[in-house]
Amino acid sequence: MDCATISEKTFISLDKERKAVWICHACKNRQPKSDNQNTPICGNTMYSEGCMEKETEELASNLNVKVRAKSNRREVSPLPATIEEIGDLLDNKLSDTSPIFRKLRLTILEDIKAIISQEINLAFNEFKNELTQATDFLAAEQADLKVKVEQKDKEIKDLQTQTLKLKKRSLYPPWSTVYH
Repeated sequence: MDCATISEKTFISLDKERKAVWICHACKNRQPKSDNQNTPICGNTMYSEGCMEKETEELASNLNVKVRAKSNRREVSPLPATIEEIGDLLDNKLSDTSPIFRKLRLTILEDIKAIISQEINLAFNEFKNELTQATDFLAAEQADLKVKVEQKDKEIKDLQTQTLKLKKRSLYPPWSTVYH
């Protein structure tokens, strides 16, 4: 199964028709091509050491250019992926230890922090504007009251002056000699 580029579990899960026609990339590449091209495999495959050596020797004998063997390649099935394979892939990609998931989590946290910060700043600015409006209104009301109090103080002083004059006149009428 090493040269098959799929796991034994995946191969076992294939139906009989697929198992009957399935050929690994390495074996498929050894067969003559209809357009007479003898090119190395293009794609992501993983070969066992034995299979890789045989393929490299066969390619080298048929080509003028020596093909370098590639190793540590990802395992890919030539058939459409099964739901189980897709599920396994998603489980691996979305696991807590997955770098993609960690990066996604950090990105989401940064986005949430930015949104919260933006909302707090917006709420703070709205509160600040409302407080400024209320303070300005109270300051204007206070100025109006101050003007009214000053007017009343003047009226009181005027009334006190008039009262004093009236008292003097009543104590010292104009016909009396003391007044003049």
